[in-house]
Amino acid sequence: MWSIYFLLLLCMSELRAEDEQYLACRRVTKAENTTEHDGSFYQDAIRILQGRVEHLEIQVAGFEEELNEEFQEMKRRVDVLWQRASNATEPGWYLADNGYEYWMSSSHIGYYSTGKEICEDKRARLATIGVRDPEIRSEIVQNVVGDSHLWVWIGLDRLDTIAGWTWLDGVASTSENTAWGPNEPNDSGNERCGQLNRDSNYLINDKSCLASCAALCERKHCFI
Repeated sequence: MWSIYFLLLLCMSELRAEDEQYLACRRVTKAENTTEHDGSFYQDAIRILQGRVEHLEIQVAGFEEELNEEFQEMKRRVDVLWQRASNATEPGWYLADNGYEYWMSSSHIGYYSTGKEICEDKRARLATIGVRDPEIRSEIVQNVVGDSHLWVWIGLDRLDTIAGWTWLDGVASTSENTAWGPNEPNDSGNERCGQLNRDSNYLINDKSCLASCAALCERKHCFI
């Protein structure tokens, strides 16, 4: 019985509010469409509209806060996915700290020219940039070459006898950017191609371009 009574009161209250809102709207509309009333009439209409504006401002503020929270959450999730994507590499490739990826064949694949072709087929080239950087070279040896016990072709040669030893990206070889092993290069037997020498902790050695070595490929990391 009491529940029915309270329900009736609630319905009457809602109807009363709707009636008041309707009358207020009528009053404002009338004020907007006539100039035949005194100042108090328009002040009432202005007060009604100002109250509505304030109510809407509160609603908009709450909506903006809700949207901003959702925006921040979506942004956080996108950032997480971008971070994962930026660290993702094709299977078999290693992403080094210099932003380049490295891949090495699992066995000796043949001549220096063969190594160049294999890397080109992978949209890469025999490693140059990372090998010139002592820290990155150490990282590559540890994480890519590992304990393979292979001789490894890199992008360094003296095929142009006039230019001398030159990296495949066009950088001239110097004592500062080329970690030669002891007494290297010695050009023992027409040795014009560079390799990482497994017998000298993977320092650089000059080797006949017709020897058989593994290929160490390098390419810029790109995930888009």
